[in-house]
Amino acid sequence: MQQEHQQLFNSSVLEQQALIPEIYGSVDFGQLPERYVKDFDLETLRPSRHRHYCERVLENPELVERIRNYTMMGDKVADAYASLIPEYGFRALVSMLERACDEGIESPAALALSKQQFWWAPRGTSESAVKLHRARQFTCYADIPGVGGGRDIPYTRYDNLNLHDQGAETWFVDKDGRNLGLRLFNVDWPINNYDGYFTRDSLVIYVIEKLDDGSTKEHGYAFTLPEANRIGINLKWLLASCFMISGKVDTPTM
Repeated sequence: MQQEHQQLFNSSVLEQQALIPEIYGSVDFGQLPERYVKDFDLETLRPSRHRHYCERVLENPELVERIRNYTMMGDKVADAYASLIPEYGFRALVSMLERACDEGIESPAALALSKQQFWWAPRGTSESAVKLHRARQFTCYADIPGVGGGRDIPYTRYDNLNLHDQGAETWFVDKDGRNLGLRLFNVDWPINNYDGYFTRDSLVIYVIEKLDDGSTKEHGYAFTLPEANRIGINLKWLLASCFMISGKVDTPTM
């Protein structure tokens, strides 16, 4: 039996706590901010010409959800920049930014695009080319506890967790306050890890947790073929599934 956990914000909002703990570490994402009001009397709205607009907004659940998420969404780039002020100082950071803007980034000596990789060869350096992999987008859910085998046991589902398969992470806070996450990584091994053995590429899912001391604990991982479009892991206390095509629309194999 599934129990839906009333998660107020999506994973893009919640991951701010893990990405920029200096700013969002103590923010309670389990409650709505005072500036977000969901229950009010339209007849009291002034000026009255705004009432029709509000009615149309409230009739669109997707737009209402977007507005709710935006109330707690910061600017991840600017916030990460601001979080460095205690370490470097405001003036030093501004100087660094101005220098980066003035001097710019040199254009590459060469670019190459293959089916799965994008190669960037730096100019004026002996460094080897940088290889960037094509990322695939996945949607995930996590069940706590990890029920399996068709057993009728109550569990709570945390869904609509989005990430790509090039090392991205997605985070959620469970009802006990634990900051849990999933990571996907499509590992591109060298041809050989050691002599005489061919190491095959893998799509890997990790279950991770952000601890109170700021460290990240890895609870376990599972792997499958790199071209797979879905992957899962069941640690018994948690079950996670990530997929490119939802089971709601996928064609079943008989």
